[in-house]
Amino acid sequence: MMVLRPYQYFATEAIIDQVKSGNDNGYIWHTTGSGKTLTSFKASQIIMGMDDVYKVVFVVDRKDLDYQTMQEFNSFKKGSVDVTDNTSSLVEQLTDQTKLVLTTIQKLNNAITKHHYETKLGHLKDKKIVFIFDECHRSQFGETHGRITSYFNKAQLFGFTGTPIFAENANKNELGKRTTKDLFGNCLHKYVIT
Repeated sequence: MMVLRPYQYFATEAIIDQVKSGNDNGYIWHTTGSGKTLTSFKASQIIMGMDDVYKVVFVVDRKDLDYQTMQEFNSFKKGSVDVTDNTSSLVEQLTDQTKLVLTTIQKLNNAITKHHYETKLGHLKDKKIVFIFDECHRSQFGETHGRITSYFNKAQLFGFTGTPIFAENANKNELGKRTTKDLFGNCLHKYVIT
């Protein structure tokens, strides 16, 4: 049996409330080592049971995290998720009965930008899909974030980070100087070292 710590419980509840009450995005700022993976798994598990949510897609930014996260999720609940070996297996999971999908941002980007996947994925554009991004401070400041939000009309995005990007530590790129709040909306819960 696993019991969430109070801050994990409140973060999970904040995400669930956000999904129930509308389509606003948000992010969770929990310090490194505080159990963000368990928090995100529990939120995913509850959200995927909601009637109006078609899928929950948990997105990591590196291939090694793909496998590591699968092992962690399956240790929380056996058989809860399977890794997507390549973009084709991701497309298959997005279009079958799988409710919780784990993938890398690179595979997700390939799926929505490659023309030959459009016939399989086109019907998902108007489905409510909840995306949960692990380490959202690393992967979301390029063009892929915009591609995801413009492809999935009813996407709801949540980010988990131990180090959010604020105006004072934001780097400028061709898309401008953007913060975690610019990309994900309000911080829904904070648990920091102080």
